[in-house]
Amino acid sequence: MQKQIIIDGLLRNYDIHYTDTAKPWIVMLHGRGQSRQTFQVLQKYLTQYNVIIPDFPGFGSSHT
Repeated sequence: MQKQIIIDGLLRNYDIHYTDTAKPWIVMLHGRGQSRQTFQVLQKYLTQYNVIIPDFPGFGSSHT
């Protein structure tokens, strides 16, 4: 699920797939020139985890 948050007055976008507090968390970080959408295909295979995928500032839909 795509979410947005404002940090220091700048919009930040991230995907979060949270299903169970007992499951471990994975934070997936994209490389330069990519966005959180790079990992969309992988998310369906990580059902045993809670997953958060942020867009870095200036990438994807996040402000610089």
